[in-house]
Amino acid sequence: MKLTPEQIQAKLDSFNKEYKESGLTDSKISKMAAIQANKEAGIYKKSEEHKKAMINKYGNINGPLNTESAKSKAKATRIKKYGSVAGLMHTPEAVSKRKNTCERKYGTSTGMLRTDIAEKKRRKVLLERYGSETGKLHAPETIAARIEKYGSLTSHMNTPEMQLRKNKPVIQFDKQNNFLREWSSGKDASVTLGIGAGDICTCCKGKQKTAGGFIWKYKNEQ
Repeated sequence: MKLTPEQIQAKLDSFNKEYKESGLTDSKISKMAAIQANKEAGIYKKSEEHKKAMINKYGNINGPLNTESAKSKAKATRIKKYGSVAGLMHTPEAVSKRKNTCERKYGTSTGMLRTDIAEKKRRKVLLERYGSETGKLHAPETIAARIEKYGSLTSHMNTPEMQLRKNKPVIQFDKQNNFLREWSSGKDASVTLGIGAGDICTCCKGKQKTAGGFIWKYKNEQ
């Protein structure tokens, strides 16, 4: 149940007093007290109304930093500043320096765990323990059990039933909700249009307003 402004203030005063006794700085006390009071008041809980409001305002349930324009701007800033979408640690200079250090120290650019000695030792241990150099998932008993249970070497994800579920048809609309095209699956649309399959899926589930500038819905769930 949400608290009244007076009750929230009373909570703030209580938390302020409690945190002051712990010897924290004033700014830290105010911040921690406010967070605690908001949690107590239920403000941080995302209700269905809150989620709908966020989707209507920003196109997603997580706020302005997760809009497509904000993501694009952040990527552009990182590329401009570091020459890499992933930031400082993945600049060409940082990657080159890391590889050189690993080669000098371990004789391989991928580090200590990928040296010939480490690789031989790992394969020997796996072979003794599971009967396979590649580990438990490729042990003879595991493979036999998987085939018996799913009728497939690659588990339940590749059974005919799961393939049908994965290839759910999706409908593409413009921002005015006008029908544009039907696709056999989100993956098909993703490959053709260059839009992230995950974004299309999130949009179809109603957690995001658009993906790639389009509205997406599952065919059988309109």
